[in-house]
Amino acid sequence: MTSLTTTEETRFERAISALPKARNRAICRLLLHAGLRASEVVALDVDDLHLDDRAIRVPDGKTPARTVPITDEATLADLATVARERGTGPLFLGQTGNRLRTAVVLWAVRNVGTSAGLDVRASTLRHTYAAHLERDGMDPAEIAARMGRSATATA
Repeated sequence: MTSLTTTEETRFERAISALPKARNRAICRLLLHAGLRASEVVALDVDDLHLDDRAIRVPDGKTPARTVPITDEATLADLATVARERGTGPLFLGQTGNRLRTAVVLWAVRNVGTSAGLDVRASTLRHTYAAHLERDGMDPAEIAARMGRSATATA
């Protein structure tokens, strides 16, 4: 699986910043800057945010629950906005007022990528995050743990 180049990542970030809703910006930034799976993003509740600690708790899903640091300031700001708007319960809601569906996240990422002139999927953003960790010299076992994987692959 491929990751975004630095130039592509910059283009994608610009496209994210142009989105009018904090919800949509937060979703894309969580995929890119925290390496979450789309299914993990939609499973988040407001109570999973620990913004004072610059972290989120990713609930049980494909893997056991884990805590992921959030170092990107724009991601923190968007998450804070969404949390204030929501108060409690699911972090991301769809138009019907129910928890956002994974398919909507996948569609949104594709649309942001298209607006940046890129063919991007949620998995591309996850791989980009893993590539950053690897370039920063993080141990493969730590990358696997951060990504919610038991193997040392960075996907």
